[in-house]
Amino acid sequence: MRENFQFQVPTQIIFGQACLEAIGSKIQQYGHRALIVAGAMAQNSGALQTVVTYLEKSGIEYFLFDRVGAQPRIREIEEGAQVGRDEKCDVIVGIGGECPMDAAKVIAALAPGSARLSDILGGDKIRSQPLPIIAVPLTAGSGSEVTPLAAITTEGDLPEIKIAASSQIYPTLALVDPTFTLAFPEAVTVANGLDALSHGVEGIMSKNSQPLTDLLAVESIRFVVQYLPEVLSDPQNMTYRSKLSYAAVLAGIVVGQTGMGLAHHMGFYLTLDLGMKHGMANGLLLPWTCEASLIHTPAKAEKIAKAFGADIRNLDSEAAIQIVVDAVRAFTAQFDLISEHVDEKSILEKKIENYAESMLKNADPLLIDPLRLKKEEIENVYRRSFEQLNVV
Repeated sequence: MRENFQFQVPTQIIFGQACLEAIGSKIQQYGHRALIVAGAMAQNSGALQTVVTYLEKSGIEYFLFDRVGAQPRIREIEEGAQVGRDEKCDVIVGIGGECPMDAAKVIAALAPGSARLSDILGGDKIRSQPLPIIAVPLTAGSGSEVTPLAAITTEGDLPEIKIAASSQIYPTLALVDPTFTLAFPEAVTVANGLDALSHGVEGIMSKNSQPLTDLLAVESIRFVVQYLPEVLSDPQNMTYRSKLSYAAVLAGIVVGQTGMGLAHHMGFYLTLDLGMKHGMANGLLLPWTCEASLIHTPAKAEKIAKAFGADIRNLDSEAAIQIVVDAVRAFTAQFDLISEHVDEKSILEKKIENYAESMLKNADPLLIDPLRLKKEEIENVYRRSFEQLNVV
């Protein structure tokens, strides 16, 4: 156990059904002109109209920026920041999944000054005080509502994910109403649940793990493993959905402390190049990234096994790692991870080589924690992940 560690979660969390009723009075503590950063998800779920209704009741002026795509791009973020400056907004509200909330964080950092997004990508590069950030997650997965991280996509033939990371972009307030998760189809529920699962598992494997993050990670994994299948079998059950949203918040707190891991970075290529949902990509890779990483840190297998309800006592490290890999794979194999999202013919050996090479060349140190693997090991993880689906 690490005896020296730091832990910071300055975000106030209000959790539960109808918690958005508080948004008007909360915003009044910070300002009176709100920039709402949202996408189609907020509109289709009814969350945007709910927020607008409460803001109007509270007499708060608002301006809508809804041009954030599925993967936030630099030009979109800078457009949003300019709207915030032009309208003299004093608080930013991010509504949706990971992308609108991440965009809201960076817009909040850019709007008060003249910095460009390229100036603040990386760790602790935000120089001016961001505007207060209100995060309203609509899915149970990303945990962005409680992290100091924002993922931004670069341009190019093979785009990269870059991270802005700073304690200054922790949301000031997270309003987590599990009711909104009802609005989305099963595939979105699964993808987000697997995203939360990967945050917990990667948090345990992280070199930055510590007693508090391990405690939260084990709990988050246990809840995803138990309640994701329950939500799918009984979609209207709000008790199950609340448990899954709770797991996502816990896992978000973990990743905010430990950083993202190998499955995330490898998965970004599958999302950007092949069109896989982020969480599905994580779920596909997670058993094999566990195997590859635990070979280097076998002592971490015990906590992951505990979270999945597996017993590895009295086993040597090789057998223990195999039990963990089997447990993770057995869970993720329940779900349709790929058939609806990827053209199987596009998964070629050459792509695997390109992903691995690009990853080692461009890896953001804020994403890889730690990047221990050689190119051949990374390629092998990709290959094994797809071989189980008989697509390579």
